[in-house]
Amino acid sequence: MLFENYFSNPTSKDSKELYNELLPLFIPSYNLERPSGHSLEIIEMVFNDNTKYENVKQIIEDSKWYVVKSFKRENGSVRKIEIRPTYSKFIKKRVPKYVYHISPSSNDESIMENGLLSRNDKKMGINYPDRIYVTSTIKSLQTFSKELNYYVGENVWTIWKIDLSDLGLDFLYVDETVNQNLSKPIAFYLQNVDVPTSNLNINKKIVL
Repeated sequence: MLFENYFSNPTSKDSKELYNELLPLFIPSYNLERPSGHSLEIIEMVFNDNTKYENVKQIIEDSKWYVVKSFKRENGSVRKIEIRPTYSKFIKKRVPKYVYHISPSSNDESIMENGLLSRNDKKMGINYPDRIYVTSTIKSLQTFSKELNYYVGENVWTIWKIDLSDLGLDFLYVDETVNQNLSKPIAFYLQNVDVPTSNLNINKKIVL
């Protein structure tokens, strides 16, 4: 398998372990099966009545994840919470030649002119390094493509094929919010790396 031979130096608790630890406190929903939020970096959980925010927050922070936003009930219990991890770094013995990125087709002209530029959504409150999110296969995009459409509000998207062979990458970072319930990682990000137009090709356009 393409990403089978990697090893990790984790900085956050594995998302599956955190899921199981919080399971007695929340109401399972589709948001736990795939990423949520417009930038696909957030996992949402709806909690049971009378769950104390302080207890949930402590578990999350001890796991080196972060509370992005919380919503409380009138009785003071936590109703919903949005969390995000400090991502683990997975070092790959052999970085693949190609990965794939999906973007609204309205961005095509800018990408063809400037390439794919790594960015950081500082408004969300956690200042990560600049990143570009990618998957190992086109099929992997189907895991979260509908969620993209729901939160971004555009239904025509472009799949970009990225050639990594001459970008000098020794590893890829694993996106835990996408991979949380999968046996093998499928979603990754490039950090502090811009992809020039010479390394990009449009694979196809899809309607979500």
